[in-house]
Amino acid sequence: MKIIRLNLIKGVSYFDPPANTDKVKQALSANKAGILEWYLKTPKKFKDIVFEKPSKNYNISRIGFFINKNSDVLITSANLNLNTKKFRSPCVISKDYITKTDEMKEGKGVVRVGEPCILYWQDAAANFGLGTIEEITEKSHVVDVANVGFLLHKDDKETYIAPHKNNDHDMYREVLVVPTSNIVSLKKLVLKT
Repeated sequence: MKIIRLNLIKGVSYFDPPANTDKVKQALSANKAGILEWYLKTPKKFKDIVFEKPSKNYNISRIGFFINKNSDVLITSANLNLNTKKFRSPCVISKDYITKTDEMKEGKGVVRVGEPCILYWQDAAANFGLGTIEEITEKSHVVDVANVGFLLHKDDKETYIAPHKNNDHDMYREVLVVPTSNIVSLKKLVLKT
C-alpha cells in the first residue's frame, strides 16, 4: 500500500456518502475506484468547501495511505483494515493546496516522538447479528489494522499517533490512542528514495 506525506496550506475535508446510493457505498468499501466515485457524487456544496481558498497558509503535514486522485483532488486515509483492505474515514484535498508530496516506506530503527510511523494493531470486532455460536465465531474475528501518522507518545499502557500536524505550532489532530497490549508492531516511516 502506497503511503504519502503531504505538505498542505489547508486541512483536508471528510465527506459522507451520497444519500440512497447503496451501490456507491458497496464500491467504497470494496476498492479505490469506489472512493473516487463517492467523491464525484458528493454535492456541489461540499466540493465548494474542498476548493475554498484558505485565508492563510496553515502549514500542515499529513500522512496517509494514498487511495486515488483525479485532475483536481487527491484522496487519502490514515486507517486501513488489513483483513478487508477497506479504508476508514477517507479525506480529500484539492491539488491546489498541496505544496509537496513525498512517498514514504517502512524504515529501520526505533520511532521517536514526532516522527512518522505506521502502527500495526488489532482491534475488537462486534457482531450484533443473531446466530449460533458456530455461526458467530465463523463471521466474527479480531480486525488487523494499520494506521499511519506521527508518534505522539508510547508507554507500557498506551500509544498515541496522529496523521495531521500543524508545523508552525507543533499541534496535532485526529489523535488515535491504542492500548499497547493491542499493538503488533510500530515501524518508522522514512522517505522512499
